[in-house]
Amino acid sequence: MTAARSSPSTIAIRNICSLPPGRTRRYGRRLYFSRKTKDGWRVFVATRTTTTGAAGFGEPVLLKDLSAGFHHPTLTPDGKTMYLQGPLEKDRWGLFVTTASGTKWATPESLSINSSDAPTGDISPSLSRDGTLLYFASDRPGGKGKLDLWVLQTAKLKPVPAKEK
Repeated sequence: MTAARSSPSTIAIRNICSLPPGRTRRYGRRLYFSRKTKDGWRVFVATRTTTTGAAGFGEPVLLKDLSAGFHHPTLTPDGKTMYLQGPLEKDRWGLFVTTASGTKWATPESLSINSSDAPTGDISPSLSRDGTLLYFASDRPGGKGKLDLWVLQTAKLKPVPAKEK
């Protein structure tokens, strides 16, 4: 992993993930985003009913498969894998992965890259357009200070084995 170098004034962290039309027919019209509710952060999806333009999204629907606390979704190009931010012990944040099976999402699993040495944790995941790189912010050791941007190959991401959780 390496820290991405950028001026703090030029960093824009997204909390929405839109899969563009043409990427896949099945997932090309869905907008995933996070919203803070009375229960905490939640992930929602809005489906586009028209083929082009900003208009045409239906009413957002809560993804009930993902419990409160999970947010900042980013999806792979095929729409079947979602990386997101979620709660860890000691009021910290970490990166998680979940996969879709039909219309259901599996329980998010913590990624093994989460740093126990980061006071805030690993936050704000964002995938590259082709889904091969995951960018995220972290205050883990080895950065330039406070929250730094990090990037790694998604092929190297693994959930924490169940016995280590």
